[in-house]
Amino acid sequence: MKFAGQEKHGPVIIRFLRDHGPHTVREVADAIKIDVAICNKALRRMMARGYIQATGEYRGEAKFRAQMYCYVDVEDHELPDPVMDDFERNRSIAAAERIISNLRGAYIPGMFDPFRVLRAQVS
Repeated sequence: MKFAGQEKHGPVIIRFLRDHGPHTVREVADAIKIDVAICNKALRRMMARGYIQATGEYRGEAKFRAQMYCYVDVEDHELPDPVMDDFERNRSIAAAERIISNLRGAYIPGMFDPFRVLRAQVS
C-alpha cells in the first residue's frame, strides 16, 4: 500500500487496525505511541481516502463515548489527484460564471473608461 500524500503514520495505523481489529483513536494512539491529535488527523485523512471506516460502535460511558474505527480491505483505492465534491465544483463554476458575466457586461459606452482612447485607436 502506498500513500501519495506521504502519510507518515498511515501504514502503521492501518497495519494495527488490520491486525488487531476495531479500536478508538486513543487506543490506536497509545498502541503506536503517538499523540492523540496526530492520530486523529491521520485517521480522518485515511477515512477520506477510503482505507478506514467508522464501525458505528462506541466505547465508553454515555458522556465520554468514543467512535471505533476499522480497516477496510481495498486495492489501491486512493486517487492520484484530489477529488472535488459536487458542492465545491458547483461553487467554483458559479464564481467563474459571475466573473465572466461581470467582464462581458462591464463596458458601458457613456461611462468613463480609462482605456477608451486605446479602444478608439485599435478600432
